[in-house]
Amino acid sequence: MFKKQLRSFIGILLLLVMTTTIAFGNEAIPSNWAKDEVDEAMTHGLIHESLRKGYKGPIRRYEYVLLALSIVEKTGRDIELESEYAFSDILGHPYEQEILKAYSFKIIDGYGNGLFKPDAYITRQEVASLVYKLMNALGLDDDALIQLGTQYSDGNHISGWAKKAVDYCYQNNIMKGVGKDHTGLDIIRPLGTTTLEEAILLMYRLANQKEIVNAPSIGQITIDENNTNSTVDKEAGEAFDLTYFSRYFSLEAATLLLELEDSENIRIIDVSDKSALLSIGSNNTIYLVKDSRGIILELNSYTNIDTSVETLFKQLLNVINGNDFVVDRLEEGLKELKNDGIRFEERIGDNYQIMGYLDDTMDDVYIVKFHDVAR
Repeated sequence: MFKKQLRSFIGILLLLVMTTTIAFGNEAIPSNWAKDEVDEAMTHGLIHESLRKGYKGPIRRYEYVLLALSIVEKTGRDIELESEYAFSDILGHPYEQEILKAYSFKIIDGYGNGLFKPDAYITRQEVASLVYKLMNALGLDDDALIQLGTQYSDGNHISGWAKKAVDYCYQNNIMKGVGKDHTGLDIIRPLGTTTLEEAILLMYRLANQKEIVNAPSIGQITIDENNTNSTVDKEAGEAFDLTYFSRYFSLEAATLLLELEDSENIRIIDVSDKSALLSIGSNNTIYLVKDSRGIILELNSYTNIDTSVETLFKQLLNVINGNDFVVDRLEEGLKELKNDGIRFEERIGDNYQIMGYLDDTMDDVYIVKFHDVAR
């Protein structure tokens, strides 16, 4: 009798272990209905590396922040931290800086009393509200698309502050129902916990609809076939799409690069989403980059700066900045630098800095820089 009971107990224990193993094993794989869109989101770099598991489990508030920031990054926006002490309960959190960035960009709020609750779960109506908040922060507000009077099976459970966001996400096929009731109305389950895969789908659909991903191509540029510089990222003859480059700088900047590709005197040595390196003639280079310092445009010339090089530098300055006063001040400085070797350096307002000098430590290289610290 005891042996029979022991065998039964062991059988039940093995079943529990197998069930638990299967359940947790499946957490690493999205549900069948979500897999295609999760894969697309992964392809476009919208899923932070820490979120590539546990798809069927509930999403936490800090995890939503990581998803939202990936979309902000794709748009080319930079975020400056407004406060290092916005929330008292995120100090020492692994993603403290990311939470502060999201707060500074106004895509999240706290609970009051200095609390963010980074590890709290998010309801479906909350994630709809957060998605709508993100859309507004990015300047993608489409109030005209929200139709009044949308009915849901459990619409009376949707909080007043979330109704507009839920309506927007539902009507634009960003948030779908979890089923239908006997009358055919969709069930939203607004107070239900949002799973990670559900949140990924919401964010991917928003990014897809607004062409933050899957945007029409701006055009491709080809790295100079004679390029032998081993320090650059691209190989000679490699094609590169300028779609995201246009977001980090401007559509005009991308268009100018496309036009320069046909120039006999200008070689495109390297290009990425956030940078471009040009060689003009045999003695001049222009480097454009956007990084944590802002936007920097730099000219290096091993001969006195000729008119064609100066013209190209000012063209690039115009398409990434377009401030006539900055261009005029740079022209004045260049004139003195070229004619008399006089160094210039000037801070223009809070955002811009220009400089030019002859570096005699590098075989008399003329160096000219523009720095937009606000970008």
